[in-house]
Amino acid sequence: MEIEIITRSEYRRELIEKSAKFYAKQLNISKSNYKVVIFTDPSLIKEHGANGMAWSAAPGVGTIALYNRLSIGQLLATIAHEMVHIKQYIRGHFRTEKSRNGKDKKFWLGKQVVAKYEKQPWEVEAYRKQNILLDQLIDTVLSSESKKKKKK
Repeated sequence: MEIEIITRSEYRRELIEKSAKFYAKQLNISKSNYKVVIFTDPSLIKEHGANGMAWSAAPGVGTIALYNRLSIGQLLATIAHEMVHIKQYIRGHFRTEKSRNGKDKKFWLGKQVVAKYEKQPWEVEAYRKQNILLDQLIDTVLSSESKKKKKK
């Protein structure tokens, strides 16, 4: 998987890249030929009411937009959530199509779904897995720090 990060902050760029790669590995998508472009956006919450958004930009390409003023904890959780959506696109579990009226028709496991946001199966999975992924990331970082201290 190729991951491209677009943001002004070098610190955030590194944090986003490392966490996205970690989540991709945990989700078993790191060896896919998919390209993911992740960028920060100062208008995301105002325009879309979201900390992050993911979409399939083209065949084999996914895009993630992240609100640029998230705390580190919110940022890491949001990246986890959006990487679950990327996994859903890669595996073909979730897809959207434009309808004649210009609105998106959403499909989960091949069937069209019309449901409130919190009941959409792709969101249910993403919210459930974001906490698991975040816990795994924290455990890995803490375990690594503990090993470094023992070596000293």
